[in-house]
Amino acid sequence: MTESAPVDPTSTEGWKKLDSIAADFTPDLRGWFDSDPGRAEQYTFQAADLTVDLSKGLVTEDVLAALLQVAKDTGVAERFQAMLSGEHINVTEDRAVLHTALRRPKATRRARPGGAADGRRPGRRRRRARHARQGLRVRVAGA
Repeated sequence: MTESAPVDPTSTEGWKKLDSIAADFTPDLRGWFDSDPGRAEQYTFQAADLTVDLSKGLVTEDVLAALLQVAKDTGVAERFQAMLSGEHINVTEDRAVLHTALRRPKATRRARPGGAADGRRPGRRRRRARHARQGLRVRVAGA
């Protein structure tokens, strides 16, 4: 999946389902907790080292299913993998994204043909960010 434009989520079947849910949606968080004592456990999960709790959000089984359908319809998982592999997915800036390149430890970086797609050097950006963080720490510690 290289160099393909993202799918407009509002054009998907999942979005149509969200629209139909929204038309009759009456949020009642207290009522949902009262009627479902297992709501917190049902909507809480681990993602890496984070605990994600959707139970206190306006989420129902139907809403969650429709949101997951939108993600599937728009190829979120495929685009995430493309991002991690350095593919050209940033259509607004016409280049590969650098999010992961800037955060990847030096030992695990992979060279791409021709370097960064936009000619920038992630190492230089990483050093500048590190110096900025160090400066903030000094200011905070001295305050």
